Amino acid sequence: MTDRVAAASCLTTCSVCPTFYADSDGDGLGNPEDSQTTCDGQPEGYVDNSDDCDDSSADITIGDLFYRDRDGDGFGDADNSDNFCAAEDGWVADNTDCDDSNGNRYPGNAEVCDSIDNDCDDLADDADAKTTDDSKTTYYADADQDGFGDANSTALSCLAPEGFVADNTDFNDADANLYPGAACTWDDPTNADLSCNSTYDADGACQAADDDTDGVCNDDD
Repeated sequence: MTDRVAAASCLTTCSVCPTFYADSDGDGLGNPEDSQTTCDGQPEGYVDNSDDCDDSSADITIGDLFYRDRDGDGFGDADNSDNFCAAEDGWVADNTDCDDSNGNRYPGNAEVCDSIDNDCDDLADDADAKTTDDSKTTYYADADQDGFGDANSTALSCLAPEGFVADNTDFNDADANLYPGAACTWDDPTNADLSCNSTYDADGACQAADDDTDGVCNDDD
């Protein structure tokens, strides 16, 4: 009688009737493949959940534990888990991901120069000995600190080490006044009275400053 009253009440107040699932093995978990949707109350032998993975055995219940893999890298979040009868999209059996919001961070990934810990070992870039060489940049020693590096003295690194620069055009790394573009005075070997303000070229030679050889410096010509 009570069930009929509840059903009648539901018919007048509920927009959707509930679904119940068969519980053949009596473990309190329902079979998702055997259900009834009714407003006549909960049928005998049915429960209000569909969590049973095998309704023929009370020993097989909620299935295996899976972990959320939001970034799709195949590694799951240990703090976000659920039980499923079979693997579902977006869930994996692994729970070792260190950052489930970034698909470039997971155990065993190649460490590269990108300012993040790719392989989940709490080390990144130059701090990690496993960072791949092909992701690094070649830098050049700048012993005289003129901003121009020595092409024969190099370091491979994610960021420039102290005393190294990206430039490799210094022709004299022992003198901060000698580098391509530094000021020099070019003298005309055929005219002792002609000297012109000029700059060093990439080979360390003071460039001719009287291009048309008319005996007048370029700046004055």
